[in-house]
Amino acid sequence: MGHVINLVARALLFGENPDGFEEENQESMVEIIKQQKQWRALGPIGKLHNVVVWIRSSAERQREFQNRQRASYITTGDPDAATKPVYNLILANDTRWNSNLAEMQRAVELRNVIDKIIAPEVYK
Repeated sequence: MGHVINLVARALLFGENPDGFEEENQESMVEIIKQQKQWRALGPIGKLHNVVVWIRSSAERQREFQNRQRASYITTGDPDAATKPVYNLILANDTRWNSNLAEMQRAVELRNVIDKIIAPEVYK
């Protein structure tokens, strides 16, 4: 009986071919890893791009990124810390010719926040 319930639940959640969903997910993971390796081959610019993609790929990491920006304003004693805007990282793309430059400039502006977010991942 439990097996039948499991099959029905999987069909409701993932459609007619629940294993196809897992296969698609695996294919997309392979593609992501392939893209990371291609960018990493570009040296520091590629490494930065992979970090930006990693931070932007999770709502939780984006929230942490914004919270750490706000915290850095407060710790520096900025009187406008409560109203000062927080920024998202810019992700380079193929359609804007200067998007790599914009990605690098924003990362330089926010490098301390980026370092604080990736430090726990680096030292695991």
